[in-house]
Amino acid sequence: MIPSVGGGICQLTNAISRVAHRAGMEIVERHSHTVHPPGFFIDDGTDATVFWNYIDFRFRSAVPVRLGATLTETTLVVRVDALE
Repeated sequence: MIPSVGGGICQLTNAISRVAHRAGMEIVERHSHTVHPPGFFIDDGTDATVFWNYIDFRFRSAVPVRLGATLTETTLVVRVDALE
């Protein structure tokens, strides 16, 4: 592992973490960033970093769900829909 400033995947995992948290899902595994990159919004309660093969973000839902994400040049929108 080499300490460095990361790329964009944690922006997605942070957004998924916030959505899962607001939906009342069980957070099974979550790790906060050790360094907060400048200009990057981090909420200490839902911050979720990932690093392949070492740390992950995992959550569990009581019902089947579908995750959706839309990315534009300026906005990332993540949603969760319960499947019935």
